[in-house]
Amino acid sequence: MSRFEKALVLLLLEEKEKIKKLVEGDKILEKVAKDIMSYSEARAIVDAYEAEIIERNIEEYSREYEIKKATEKATKKATKKALKEGKKLGHKKGLEEGHKEGHKEGLEEGRKEGIVNRNIELAILMLQKGEEINKILEYTNLSIEKIKNLKTEISKEKNEKSV
Repeated sequence: MSRFEKALVLLLLEEKEKIKKLVEGDKILEKVAKDIMSYSEARAIVDAYEAEIIERNIEEYSREYEIKKATEKATKKATKKALKEGKKLGHKKGLEEGHKEGHKEGLEEGRKEGIVNRNIELAILMLQKGEEINKILEYTNLSIEKIKNLKTEISKEKNEKSV
């Protein structure tokens, strides 16, 4: 086999013993074989190192991914719980505020209704005593229509009692 053919075969061989037999006696090919074997060993070391780095990166990314997922799950759970508690607290506070506001409005409405009822009673008493409508308007702040209606009702009652 020629040197060129041996060089081509040399590039394809991987076993050291076969490479040594092939180049035996040819100083140039022995030097090339030595360089190729040296390169192959260096390449194997680099490949192993790169594989180790890749494996470590995969493990690290996997850990980070698991941590991220666990954090998201915990955050989601905590958020859900916080929302539930917030709704409960908000509902309770809303009821309390609504009760206070309703009580306040009820008192105000009752006060106004009491004043109107008192003014109606006052107007009835004044009408029964024969007071003038202008005076009743001044003391009660009732509308003239309301006072006239009250006067009509009092007249009807007097007529019913007299019959």
